[in-house]
Amino acid sequence: LPPSAGARGKYSVVSQGQRDAVDSRRCKHQRTRWVKSRSRVNKAASKTSLPETAANLSHDLQA
Repeated sequence: LPPSAGARGKYSVVSQGQRDAVDSRRCKHQRTRWVKSRSRVNKAASKTSLPETAANLSHDLQA
């Protein structure tokens, strides 16, 4: 069963494309909030170079 099967009743009228757009937007919003809260805690992240920070973030998300 695909992971979206459980929520199908909630989105029965919405097309697959719109549902994907909504899901990705929600994920993006959550990730943005997480990064903001994390950067507030860890001020040292601003001192590291941008590519390094991106690598660390992607590594943390996969962990």
